Amino acid sequence: YHKFFTIEDEKEYSKMKYYQLYKVFETADFFYLYIDKTHALLLDKTKFKKNNPSEFLDFIKRKCWWCYKKVK
Repeated sequence: YHKFFTIEDEKEYSKMKYYQLYKVFETADFFYLYIDKTHALLLDKTKFKKNNPSEFLDFIKRKCWWCYKKVK
């Protein structure tokens, strides 16, 4: 997943390249990956497999440095 990530549910499967993200921001509890102005994927920090969102934070900041923002 170095160049893209996948989005899937019971009906669809698609790939999206990181540079296509509209905006990425972080709050105390979630990461928000905006696909466009009105649609976002919310990643709950407590649901990471290793329960360590800091590794994901480092990764997404490198991939989306132009659109990453931390919200207080």
